[in-house]
Amino acid sequence: MERKIIWKGEAMQRLDDFKHATVERQRFLVHARKISSVQQVIRYETEEKLCWFLEECRPRFGTVGFVQRLATDGFSFDKKKKKLSVWFGKSFLKISSLLISQMMKDIGVNWYDEMPYVMRGLSVRMIFEKIIKSKIGSPFSFVESYVKYHLKVKGVDPVDYYKLLLGKTPNVGNGGIGLLNDILRHSSDPNWVVKNYDNIPTLSSMHAAEVRDYCKILGKKFDWSVSIDEMMKQKKQLEAEIAVYEQEYKIVQEFYEYIEPETKSLEVLPF
Repeated sequence: MERKIIWKGEAMQRLDDFKHATVERQRFLVHARKISSVQQVIRYETEEKLCWFLEECRPRFGTVGFVQRLATDGFSFDKKKKKLSVWFGKSFLKISSLLISQMMKDIGVNWYDEMPYVMRGLSVRMIFEKIIKSKIGSPFSFVESYVKYHLKVKGVDPVDYYKLLLGKTPNVGNGGIGLLNDILRHSSDPNWVVKNYDNIPTLSSMHAAEVRDYCKILGKKFDWSVSIDEMMKQKKQLEAEIAVYEQEYKIVQEFYEYIEPETKSLEVLPF
């Protein structure tokens, strides 16, 4: 097995000095809060697995000073199964960007850090699994794989989607890439939205996020090419549909609040 530090914080030298300091100085540094934790990225390899993890090194004091090491993020690649697993049950989107960046550099994928930040926001476990297996080797193939296997919006051209992300940071109602993708999923013509993103009045409207949310709730698709007036008209129609569900929900809540627990049953509701 092999354990190697592939990156460490600049303050790591202070922790090394702390370990060799006098007990009095160690006590002072810890309890006076004059020294803080430092992170480092570790690669750990066995015959079966290749692991990368973010380790937090925390200065502590008991009878003497010591450094507590704690893995906070990590993932393992099973060499036999060719599968990547994330530690601690986390979503890949919750993994430290520092850890991902250093892992990419460690395996020679230098183009990852050169991608726009919003493009790196498309990171999902299966894409990195393919990168490790050398099935993805460029920013475009990274985006293409995302559009095909994860965005799953029929009609979106990976080339147009890539150009959009390459040229700017999509930001609709401060929702960023997540809001853009939701808009595409609930658009009657998603690729038209991608191609004309910078020149769509309805997307620039303060009501865009609300319309997107209404469509998401109702499972509908919206035509973003309509005029603002038509958008507002359809928005009112969507609100009316949601109001019906809100009223039904209110009845259910009142039903559960005012009857005895042992007699509660949805079968007696009037709808």
